[in-house]
Amino acid sequence: MNKNEKKDVTRIYIFYEGMKWIVLMSHRYKKRTHMESFVFVLFES
Repeated sequence: MNKNEKKDVTRIYIFYEGMKWIVLMSHRYKKRTHMESFVFVLFES
């Protein structure tokens, strides 16, 4: 496994962990949070 592959795996892992967290938070608060918007901006770019 080279460095680039490892970086991609880490990014994907962080992405999915973030998504799980966002889903939990949005269910808890029933509204879009600033953090949710921030994460979307981060990963859409």
